[in-house]
Amino acid sequence: MNRENAQLILPVRLRDDETFESFHVGENAEVVDRLEQLATGGAAGCVWLWGAQACGKSHLLQACCHRAHLAKRRVIYLPLADVALSPDALEGLMEHELVCIDDAHRLPESPALERAFVPLFNELSSHGHALVMAAPMAPREVSFGLADVRSRAASATVYRLPALDDAARVEVLRRRAALRGLTLPDEVADFVLARASRDMRSLMSTLETLDLAALHQKRRLTVPFVKQVLGL
Repeated sequence: MNRENAQLILPVRLRDDETFESFHVGENAEVVDRLEQLATGGAAGCVWLWGAQACGKSHLLQACCHRAHLAKRRVIYLPLADVALSPDALEGLMEHELVCIDDAHRLPESPALERAFVPLFNELSSHGHALVMAAPMAPREVSFGLADVRSRAASATVYRLPALDDAARVEVLRRRAALRGLTLPDEVADFVLARASRDMRSLMSTLETLDLAALHQKRRLTVPFVKQVLGL
């Protein structure tokens, strides 16, 4: 994406398949609706998402970015697990209408980064812009070093994302497969879920491997074919 004419300025590349359309809504209809409003400018404020690993937090942050980009809004996705924890990580973020910070529980690892967060929060708030943060725990459980950061995180609307059960995992697999133009029969989905690692990142990686193999060999997805591709 050309930095000169793009509204979406990214220090980290977004996954093309992590959109609202590919997200398994389940019990999360309220949070998805709120995030879509924030992404399109229909609402402002701060939202904090939390939940277990692979429950969809990062997916929703990236979905926000994709939707905001379509609405021609200035947006950025910042995963603190993948950037240097210094005040520079937040530099320039005030220019955006939507800021999505992943791994927000890592803010206290850098006192200077925490200090830089306060003016960022204030600036976004004063301009009616939006901030969405995600972490494995609720803001009250994060050991913030600064009271100013603690109070601002506490002011967020907090949503807990439930862990996916097996039926939801199968639905996610089927939906992602359909977006790739693949038909995922029930028996194949059940087989993959039973034999592959069950966390969603690994399952998506497995699906991508199967997609590439099916495209290359011009095969449909069957249990024998999956066994062959995955060496099972």
